[in-house]
Amino acid sequence: MDDVGMHWTDADFTCLTRTWVTTSVQTNGRTKGFTFYQKVNIIFNSDPECLTRRSCGSTKSQWYVFNAQCVAYKGIVAQERFRNSSRKIEEDQENDAHKIYKSLNGGNDFKHREAYKILVREPRWVNLRDDGLNHAAIEGVTASGSGIQIMLDELWLEKIQEKEENDRRRTEVMQHWQAKIDLEQANEDHKIMEKDLSTLSGDQLQYYLQRQAEIMKRLAKKGGPGT
Repeated sequence: MDDVGMHWTDADFTCLTRTWVTTSVQTNGRTKGFTFYQKVNIIFNSDPECLTRRSCGSTKSQWYVFNAQCVAYKGIVAQERFRNSSRKIEEDQENDAHKIYKSLNGGNDFKHREAYKILVREPRWVNLRDDGLNHAAIEGVTASGSGIQIMLDELWLEKIQEKEENDRRRTEVMQHWQAKIDLEQANEDHKIMEKDLSTLSGDQLQYYLQRQAEIMKRLAKKGGPGT
């Protein structure tokens, strides 16, 4: 199944997480760039639990948005642990971090907690330096209140990317429907232009002559046949 316009499910993001970890372990170099995400995409599409085949571009763009959310959440978790030290158990700290994320993200939950648990156990992700994010600032989360601002910056980036993706899909839908309308119009025009007028007379003949004239005029404006 092709991935054009297809929604990414929680299972998809879990698969994406596993494939990113697998690829990063197999790759000793940089964990970004076209070649790396080609490998991620190949492993993703080979996973029997991933029922929808994804393009490399889709896999890469979804990873960047998903990763930004996870990094923001990681920053809040780190800040909560620093603030509360040993006064709260780890589960309570993460629950509080989840509430903070939700309150700062317009009431939207952090939806990738299971996938996050996979990532946070992977040192290559925890210590990642070349994923395009500001890690120097993120590491300052535990020493200052900058973590909230970093999270907001990441969420802002996510919302921009989400808006761009929604605009792209909206444009694709509009183009699809316009193409369908144009095809239906072309088929109707073809029937009228191919009509055998020798079998008609009176009002019927006048009707088809008028319709053919309208079609020729419209095509002439568009630079179509007959110009």
